[in-house]
Amino acid sequence: MSLPDRSPQRKIRSVTAAATGAQGGPEAIPRLTQALYHRKEEVRQAAAWSLGEIGDPSAVPDLLAALYDPDWLTRRAAIVALGKIRDVGAVPRLCALLPGSNADQCAELADALARIGCASALPHLGSLVEDERPTRLPKFEGRTVGEVVKNALACLQSS
Repeated sequence: MSLPDRSPQRKIRSVTAAATGAQGGPEAIPRLTQALYHRKEEVRQAAAWSLGEIGDPSAVPDLLAALYDPDWLTRRAAIVALGKIRDVGAVPRLCALLPGSNADQCAELADALARIGCASALPHLGSLVEDERPTRLPKFEGRTVGEVVKNALACLQSS
């Protein structure tokens, strides 16, 4: 399945990107990485999510670029996708985003770093253990950044 080049409805494009990713075929990766640069944020979000579902490391460079997308949901989808792909090459960039990130982004970064399982993330996460900012994402069930980080550290130390 390929993304329609000129769909008038953004929902169609984002659903198509998600469906393409759900099929899991590596043939979808070039179109999905191209969609990370689309002008509509919904398309970029769906493309990042889909690339995470496929899990192919060839998407990592474009997902790393998406970490700097102006849209928070696209950045979040890229962070989650990088965690799913588990490429240790993403760790330095993910760690570099920790300082100055909002609570939700810190929590997603910590979760992705735990999934990747690279010990080089330990010192970067350690400074956030006492962070009492609450997360708003349902995924973290109202835990603070520090609580999410403690869980991430436990995962990293056991791997």
